[in-house]
Amino acid sequence: MPTVSDIFSDYLYGFHTSGILQKDLEKAKACLKDYLGVTIGGANALFSKHPDICFLLEGASGESSVIGTGKNSSLLNAALINGISSHYLELDDGFRFGMVHPGTVIFSALLPLVELKKISGLEFLKATVLAYEACLRLSKAMQPRLKEKGLHATGVVAGVGAALGVGFALGYSKDQLKSVLAAAATSSSGILEVIRDESQLKPFNSGQAAMNGLAAGLSGKANMMGPNDVLGGSQGFFFVNSDASGVDTLMEESSEAFIHSIYVKPYAACRHAHAPVEAALYLKEEHGLDVEMIESVSVETYKFAVVLHDHQEVGSPASAKMSTPYAVAAALVFGKVGMEQFKEEAVKDERVQTLCKKVSVYESAELSAQVPAKRAAIVRIGLKGNLTVEHKIDFPKGEPENPMSNIEMDDKFSSLMDFAGVSNTAQEEILTIVDSLEDRMKELFDYL
Repeated sequence: MPTVSDIFSDYLYGFHTSGILQKDLEKAKACLKDYLGVTIGGANALFSKHPDICFLLEGASGESSVIGTGKNSSLLNAALINGISSHYLELDDGFRFGMVHPGTVIFSALLPLVELKKISGLEFLKATVLAYEACLRLSKAMQPRLKEKGLHATGVVAGVGAALGVGFALGYSKDQLKSVLAAAATSSSGILEVIRDESQLKPFNSGQAAMNGLAAGLSGKANMMGPNDVLGGSQGFFFVNSDASGVDTLMEESSEAFIHSIYVKPYAACRHAHAPVEAALYLKEEHGLDVEMIESVSVETYKFAVVLHDHQEVGSPASAKMSTPYAVAAALVFGKVGMEQFKEEAVKDERVQTLCKKVSVYESAELSAQVPAKRAAIVRIGLKGNLTVEHKIDFPKGEPENPMSNIEMDDKFSSLMDFAGVSNTAQEEILTIVDSLEDRMKELFDYL
């Protein structure tokens, strides 16, 4: 009888052979553009704030690009640093049904491999689609139990997707892919404790997932046999990480590749804060709100947007990115919630700190029941004169139901590149190359 691992591997293998459409490849290109902007901007911020991160590159010479730094390193170290950089600004793509950030890990693992092995643009794009498919299916099947156990899906699941993407890029057989799946599953990790307090280590989960995923993918060449069912076994991936819940939904029918289900982020904060931020921005503009007019702010939302995200005491940019009260306060004070609003000087702004303590976040049983179909929020602002204004957001900007426009995506890319000091000429060339990536893969690395 076929195991869960057999069924999953067979599905992915068949999808790679005959299921990938041109629109899937185009979506992969769009995801790559977003990743490159986020990673190049993130590398600039990371190395400026933590210059000693360079120690991770010591003794690891190689030819793999450490994106956004002008440096090269070993294959695995490049994946590690790229994974950290791409998650550093909290602007990377995600998937609400799986509470996972796929692109930061998948691209960080695949790009160093593609550069070293000179893999074609077409095979890279196909591997990307497959990696997203694996990651998003697994994460959706394992949530919400995985998060309830304190595990970070980006660290635990995205590395498995990345490893399988590596295997497809290298043209592995079914048996080799099953071995890769086992290696990736046993090396996965990532805990949510690292988003508490003033911790700055959340991006490390992404980096280690990229590095481990790449290593697991490369291990397929060794033809080391894994267990019969690393996914569904009694001590396997599902049992350990989600108490075996969700196995039966792993292979659910879908009208299109899962890569089309991702969201992109317009605001530099945890995704759970985006609906409240958007509602606050709407109310500020609609009613011409000034900070002095505001007496209280309440945010009614779903459970996972409250736990670990309702803190009003914010002392650093890392803590601010995880705080819905801070993100809402920043929206009401500055009228925007981008990278600039999470710099030290913005976080310490007295107006924001004062207003942040007036923002309370509560769970609504009704909104919790709608998750993951909707991740909504209602923001109510109490004003002087005993007035109250409110607004509800069901799908924050960037979800498939409320997508960012091409102009908004271009603006996001250019703002990140400008932040990193990349010339307009180089920016335009990167976008042009990605549009024709099937034939221009090698050229891309000249700009990374």
